Amino acid sequence: MGKYARDVDLERQWRRRLKSWERSGLSGRDFCRQHLLSEPSFYGWRREIARRDRERAAAQHQPAFVPIALVTAEPLEVVVRGGRVVRVGRGFDAAHLRAVVAALEALPC
Repeated sequence: MGKYARDVDLERQWRRRLKSWERSGLSGRDFCRQHLLSEPSFYGWRREIARRDRERAAAQHQPAFVPIALVTAEPLEVVVRGGRVVRVGRGFDAAHLRAVVAALEALPC
């Protein structure tokens, strides 16, 4: 977890400041001097926002699972990326299936 708590307003404020800094063409030090900002806070928030953005991007690439109910005795077929098929019968372990699907989706085609 990052150094800064999730204060949405504060994060929004720092995101605006960082965009303004990027457009300014100034060094971080000069920007902080002009705007009376603490350099350690500026660089800390720059790192923290970059970390949050990486986490958000990584979370968007996670496979989504939804609950299902089997209504037949036939095996359930799960088709993953690359066309691979996983067949499971009644009573399968959902955690194990998630691990298998994640491993298969990580393999190159």
